[in-house]
Amino acid sequence: MEYVREHLTKHHFLHAPHHWFLALLVSPVHLAELHYQKRYHLRFVHAKKLFLFDFTLLLSVIALFGITLFLFLYEPSVVASVSLSITPSNNATPATKIQSGDDITYTVAYANKSGVLLQDPHLSVSFPLGFVLESAAPSELFTPANNTFVLPPIPPGGSGEAVIKGILFGTPDETDRVSAQLSYRQEQRTDREIRIANVLTTLRGSILEGALSGSHAILPTGSSPITVTLTNTATHSLPSLVLPLAMPSGISLHTVTTTAGTIESQEWRVKELPPHESIRLTGVIQTNLEKSAQHATLQLTPLLFVRNATFPQTLIQYEWNVLHPNIEFSAFWNDARETARPGEVVPLTLTIHNNGDTVLNDATIDIPFPSSLIVLSQLTQYNAGVLAKETLTLNKKYIAGLASLEPGSSLSLSLQVPLRSNPQGGTDLSVILSPRIRASVPLASNDSIDFDSAIHTKPLHIGTNLILSADMRYFTPEGDQLGRGPLPPAVGKETKYWAIITIQNTTSAVSDLSLSATLPPGVSWTGKTSVSHGSAVLFNEKNKMLSWSHKTMPAYQKIGIYIELSWTPSQSDIGKTPLLLKDIVLSGHDTYIDAGLTKTYPNLDASLKNDTIAQKKGTKVQ
Repeated sequence: MEYVREHLTKHHFLHAPHHWFLALLVSPVHLAELHYQKRYHLRFVHAKKLFLFDFTLLLSVIALFGITLFLFLYEPSVVASVSLSITPSNNATPATKIQSGDDITYTVAYANKSGVLLQDPHLSVSFPLGFVLESAAPSELFTPANNTFVLPPIPPGGSGEAVIKGILFGTPDETDRVSAQLSYRQEQRTDREIRIANVLTTLRGSILEGALSGSHAILPTGSSPITVTLTNTATHSLPSLVLPLAMPSGISLHTVTTTAGTIESQEWRVKELPPHESIRLTGVIQTNLEKSAQHATLQLTPLLFVRNATFPQTLIQYEWNVLHPNIEFSAFWNDARETARPGEVVPLTLTIHNNGDTVLNDATIDIPFPSSLIVLSQLTQYNAGVLAKETLTLNKKYIAGLASLEPGSSLSLSLQVPLRSNPQGGTDLSVILSPRIRASVPLASNDSIDFDSAIHTKPLHIGTNLILSADMRYFTPEGDQLGRGPLPPAVGKETKYWAIITIQNTTSAVSDLSLSATLPPGVSWTGKTSVSHGSAVLFNEKNKMLSWSHKTMPAYQKIGIYIELSWTPSQSDIGKTPLLLKDIVLSGHDTYIDAGLTKTYPNLDASLKNDTIAQKKGTKVQ
């Protein structure tokens, strides 16, 4: 080779050692070429030898390829000749539909179709987490701790099967894998061989059946009863189960009762459900949906707890149609009144307008009336309806228009509300009524649901009441003598009496309070008076008028005014009890409703009607 001749020199060894070294490496090829050129090139006497050499070389290559292919394809194991299969079944038939919680039998069949003895065979079965083992056959060969059968040696042509029974729990519509593994070693060999078989099982439903029942429709805002039923359709008990009660947005669950289990942390928990038994949960759903909602859906998923694992079961779903009944319901005091006096009868108007999309039947109006402010005994005298427990109820029995309210229809009702003369319950009182209307909304079937709406009236401020009383006495109720002079009165002799005037305020403060009265002819002012509050009693000699005033009288205050009067009868008075005080007038200003107050009291005479001791002694002039 030219490269070797050129670079395998002393010069390249000193100046280009890398070329020299490469030339040294390929020098054997160069020597072979020189040998060929010297001995064989263009010398055909050796052609036969070369042909035999090349043919021998070709046969060697073919032999090496065959040996390599044999070694590559050679399989010393007999796995391909060992048969292994898994067959699931329920109710002693091949399983075409398996539910979560079904009793299931797995039959593992094996056969030795090889010509060698299979020694020390072990058959292991791997189950899903939700499989509960009940029995295995042959039981004497089975180890439950690792689900393994220790089999006797399997001769050529030998076969057998293992049967495992249990309950398969899982999640419906999910696929579980069961795997069987047969490991063994061939006779006179130490290496173990493994044959594997798998079967996939997709659960179709669950033996725990759930159902949710209720009305066909609900209202955007309202309530409706529901019932959830869970049934165990299997022949064995179900383990611990839980039904989460999380509600979707706009729906809440209340008033929950169950036939079994407990309600904890918004979950219905049941420790065990016996075979072929049903349990129920009942409650009331409260809705607060969007006004535009047309449908509402509730989804509940029961959970089974098996071997420290949780398995969701078949979804329970219920859908309601959402109806949209609506009422414009209002109540107002006539003439837009804001104040009233105790003892008044105040008109109240109710208006009803059905502006929803469905008819409302059997409407009922309930109006609670506070007995501390309203004269309940007079309500049914002024109004149609029935009164029970301080609530006036109006229905179609009393008002025919409440029987049916078609969409777009209206109804107006007028009520009379009698106020108490002496309201009770504090100071600065107001009447606020809260009428509620209830109606039945018919559904597509014969069923119906209730619709209700509540409102409040504007406050009607109730003024205070001044209770004015007056009495003429000679003796106190306890028997103490107040008056002086003869009793019965005698002609020409002076007899003195005491006029006792009492003012009782009720619920609100009164300002600018004043009292006046007039002495009839023949009656004299002695100048003796006493008051518990306010100014002293004044007497005007010209018009013979008594007067008293007080700047402010708080709520529930009581004031007493005591005045001594004298009278000397004449012959014309014999057998009579003349007047002693007349024209009794009380006035003031109600600061709560900003209105004036005026009270009068009948004239007082010498008959002393309330003085029982004086009555016994005699009150007519003798």
